Amino acid sequence: MLNKSQISPILAVLYIITSVTGICLFFHIHGKMIIVLHEWLGIIFVIISILHIMLNWKIFAAYFKKTTGAAMIGLALFISLIIAVWSGNPNKKNYNYSDHDKKIPRQEYSEHNY
Repeated sequence: MLNKSQISPILAVLYIITSVTGICLFFHIHGKMIIVLHEWLGIIFVIISILHIMLNWKIFAAYFKKTTGAAMIGLALFISLIIAVWSGNPNKKNYNYSDHDKKIPRQEYSEHNY
C-alpha cells in the first residue's frame, strides 16, 4: 500500500504525463501510444487521487468548513460537469480515435455526424 510520502510524487508524475499527452492530443500530435498512455495513466491518476483524498480526509474536509474552500470545490465540480456534458458522447457514430490518423474527407465530419 502506498503511504502519504509516496503518493504526492506519483501524482505529480502522472499529472505531467497526462498533461503532456493531453496537449499532444489537443494539437492532433498523436499515435496509438499517446492515446493509450493518456487514457490508462489518466485512470490510474484518478484512482491514486481518490486514495490521496482518503488518506488526507481530515485536511480535505477542513476545506469544506471554509466558505472559500467549499466554493472552490463546488466551482471545480460544476465546471467539470459542464465540460463533461458539453464534450458529448464519444460512442456516437463516426467517433473513432483511429480516424484522427487517417485523411478523412471533410463531408464525413459534418455537424450532422457528431
